[in-house]
Amino acid sequence: MATYDTQPTKKEADGLSKISICYLNQQGLLTQGFHSTTLSWGRKHSKTTSSIRLHVALWRDEHQSIALQYSGKYQGKKKDFEYDIELVTTACNYGGARYWFVCPVTQCKRRVGVLYIGKETFACRHCHNLTYKSRKEDRHHSMRWIVEQYQLSKKIDGLESQIKRQFYAGRPTKKQRRLNELYSRLFDVSLV
Repeated sequence: MATYDTQPTKKEADGLSKISICYLNQQGLLTQGFHSTTLSWGRKHSKTTSSIRLHVALWRDEHQSIALQYSGKYQGKKKDFEYDIELVTTACNYGGARYWFVCPVTQCKRRVGVLYIGKETFACRHCHNLTYKSRKEDRHHSMRWIVEQYQLSKKIDGLESQIKRQFYAGRPTKKQRRLNELYSRLFDVSLV
C-alpha cells in the first residue's frame, strides 16, 4: 500500500509582510544612536494597510536592539504588541560590520536578515515554516528543455553527416524526412 506525505506544503514567504535589515540600512537607520520610523505596507487586492513603529537603538559596547510597536489580532481580538528584537554584528572581509536580527522566538535565536510577520509576532522563516517560490520549483524541469535542445542538435549533426542524397524520384529520402522532423522539433520552442 502506498503512503502519502500528509504534511502541509510550506507557505511562500515571497509575498508576506516583512522587516529586512537591508531596508533598514538603506534608510540610514543602522547608524549609531537612536532612530524612530514607521513602516507601512498594504496588500495588492485589498485596501487595508498595516504599519509598525520601529525604535532603533545602536550604542557602542551595549545592547543593540530594535523595539517594535504594532497592533494586531490575537485569538480574534485586537491586541497591542511591543517587544525588542536583538541586533548582532559580524565583521565583513573588507572592513566594517553587517547587522543581523536575532530571531525573537525563544527556542530559535537564529541570526537572520529578514523577519516575517506571522499570526501574532515577527520571526524568521524557519519558525513560521516558510519557503521561497524558487525553492519549490523543480530544477530539473526548468533546465529540461535546454538538455533536450542539445540532444536534438547532436542527433541532427550525426544524421546530416550520414545523408548522401536528400531526394530520390522527386521525394525526400527516409533520412531526409527524419532530419526534417528533427529540425521541426528543434525549432518548435514550447516551454509549457
